[in-house]
Amino acid sequence: MRIENTDRQTGSASRRSKRYAQLLSLAQARFASQGFEGTSLSQVAKDAGIRKASLYYHFKTKEVLYLAVLGEIVAHLGGLVRDAAAAEGGFVERLDQLGGLVVEYCGKHPEVAPLLLREMVGPGRFVASDGWQAVELTLDLTARFLEAGMAAGAFRRQDPPQLTLSVVGLHPLYF
Repeated sequence: MRIENTDRQTGSASRRSKRYAQLLSLAQARFASQGFEGTSLSQVAKDAGIRKASLYYHFKTKEVLYLAVLGEIVAHLGGLVRDAAAAEGGFVERLDQLGGLVVEYCGKHPEVAPLLLREMVGPGRFVASDGWQAVELTLDLTARFLEAGMAAGAFRRQDPPQLTLSVVGLHPLYF
C-alpha cells in the first residue's frame, strides 16, 4: 500500500498557485506601464527573479500571459457584479456597494484601469480573443442587475445596456 503525503502535495500546489499569482501581478504592472508591445517576457522574468525558461513553464507565450492577466481582472470584476446581484438589500445600496468595491479594487491595483481602457478602446488582444465572452458576460450581468432595479422602481427607467456602459466606463477614467 502506498501512503501519499497530501500535506506536501497541497503545500507544493499552494506554492505553485502563489508563484502563478505573483507572476500575473508582475506582468500586470509591466503591461500597464509599457503596453503589450513594449513588454518582454525577459523583463517579467527579471522582475520575478527567475529565468525566462521558468516563466515559459507557466506561460508558453507573451500573449498567453497577457490573456491570463486580463482574464484575472475581468473574472474579479465579474465576481463583484455577481456578488452584488445576489446580495440581500435594496438595489441602490447594492449598486453603491458594488461601485465602492470596484473603486477599492482599482485603487489597490492602479494598473487595472489603464489595461482595461486600452482593451476597451483598442480593442486589445483580450477583447479580440475569446476574452470578449467574459467581458460580455460581466456587462450583461450588470445590465440585468440594473434592469431588475428599474423594474423594482429603485432606478429611473432607461436603456440598461447603455447605462451599464456609462457606469462601467466611468470607473477606469478616474484612475
